[in-house]
Amino acid sequence: MSPDCNICGNADLKTLIALAWDGKMDATAISGVLGGVPNAAAIIKHLKVHEPGSWSRQIEVTVKPLRQRVYDLQRTMVDEVERRIAVAQERSRFETEATGEPHDWSEYLNILDKDLQSAIGSIIKIQAGADKVEATKANLAVGLFELMLGGQSGKLMLAPKNLVGEDDSIIEGDSVEVEQG
Repeated sequence: MSPDCNICGNADLKTLIALAWDGKMDATAISGVLGGVPNAAAIIKHLKVHEPGSWSRQIEVTVKPLRQRVYDLQRTMVDEVERRIAVAQERSRFETEATGEPHDWSEYLNILDKDLQSAIGSIIKIQAGADKVEATKANLAVGLFELMLGGQSGKLMLAPKNLVGEDDSIIEGDSVEVEQG
């Protein structure tokens, strides 16, 4: 990565060019798709100088999965809300000390502001989705464990609900009956 390379300075642009190049597009076509900026010469220079493997069209590109990108964005939103609250609390302490009159941090940050509430609601929705995924995984694990142990009664039990298809068909697999002793 070079500080004077405009392509290296833009991670999304760098990834797009690498993916297009690996997909057998030529520099002129890539530039055309990007509206002519950067131009084909800049793309070629970037590929030759800054992208190992570009000669074989095998540039290693790491793209975060969407779920990870969403979690990163959620973390950024949480950090920003917490930062703004901390700034408001610090300002209220400063004003209280400077004036001798008590000041509440809510004077400096309206936590009930519709934009802030929208951001907080979005954070909560994303977290609820993540919690639901984790709960589903945990329920499946418990169901499989119960199945392996023969259920609470020690007798053969039906497959857990999570292992039954939408049309109530049992998901195929091998089973072995084990005598308990």
